[in-house]
Amino acid sequence: MKLKNIFLIAACLIFSCGCYNSNTIYIAGILPLTGDYYFCGNEIKNGIELAISKRDTILDKKIKFVVSDDKSEHVQNINAYNKFAANKKICAVIGGGNSILSEDIAAVSQKNPLPVIVPSASVKSITEYGTNIYRCAFTDEIQGVYMANFALNELNAKTAAIFYDMDNNYSTTLAKAFSKTFNESAKVVIEQPHPNSDNDFKIQLNKIKLAKPDVLFIPDYADNAVLIIKQIRDMGIKSTILGSDTWEEVIDGTNDKSILDGIYFCSHFSIDNPDANIQNFVDEYEKKFNKKPSSFAALGFDATNILIDAIQNANSTDMNAILNAMAKTNYSGVSGKIKFDENRNPIKNITILKIEDGKNNFFKVVN
Repeated sequence: MKLKNIFLIAACLIFSCGCYNSNTIYIAGILPLTGDYYFCGNEIKNGIELAISKRDTILDKKIKFVVSDDKSEHVQNINAYNKFAANKKICAVIGGGNSILSEDIAAVSQKNPLPVIVPSASVKSITEYGTNIYRCAFTDEIQGVYMANFALNELNAKTAAIFYDMDNNYSTTLAKAFSKTFNESAKVVIEQPHPNSDNDFKIQLNKIKLAKPDVLFIPDYADNAVLIIKQIRDMGIKSTILGSDTWEEVIDGTNDKSILDGIYFCSHFSIDNPDANIQNFVDEYEKKFNKKPSSFAALGFDATNILIDAIQNANSTDMNAILNAMAKTNYSGVSGKIKFDENRNPIKNITILKIEDGKNNFFKVVN
């Protein structure tokens, strides 16, 4: 056999085994590091890497994080899971970057299940695919309930309006949950939908203006929210504006940040929360990555620590042992104190932020 062919065969063998060894615990990540959802993917990855850097040895073995960039694409996402699931050295998967990509992973994982913990996805259906799926973020329904209770209990609102995107499942789900909870103690005076294609909301907003609600809940993505808020201010609507967990980036969507003053929205985390555990995380993240962490980074950090705890408590990398240990989670993290309910969704606190002076300011933690 020619020497060149021997080298080629050796190279193929090395590639196929991926240089995995028995003295290492391998955790896979499937995240959008490029493409439309690159921001959340890279922030989650940073959170994962920080968590592992602080706890890189358990069960007398090193932890190795192996990440695949799904490029924000469904096919790449599914292929990445199948590749990892076929590799018997991989003991668990952290992914995906958002609800859309996480649902891909949850669905395909049922053919060849590994323990999967989803950091940031909030759509309810994800954990319903199988008992191998856990999540770190609160669900859409829960944040709708939280924001209604915040309006009732903290703002003493008696009336509310809801302005939502009728073509967006995220928006309609939050609207429905908010409405149900708020109407149990007060009154939603108007629920106003708009098509996803709209960018002029004056007709719908005028109806809300005439209703004069105490609060106006707008469960929408940040780019839409900025357009809506500008028109609300131009029309002189005085209602207190409430947003949802996608509003962290609203302040980056306008040069006139004064239009955002007085807005409240919910999130998983705030860099200004004085809690010592959170401030240690913020400091360590900033030293490692030279920037402040986002909620995505916090959720990636917590999801990783929950998984590492489960492996350590199980004293095993066996799938069933890890899943049984995860079910018993009682974790105090930077995105809240987390236990799991019977559907593997987190029971946790929610953070309320208030926008003032062009900044997302920590307001309070709601239990």
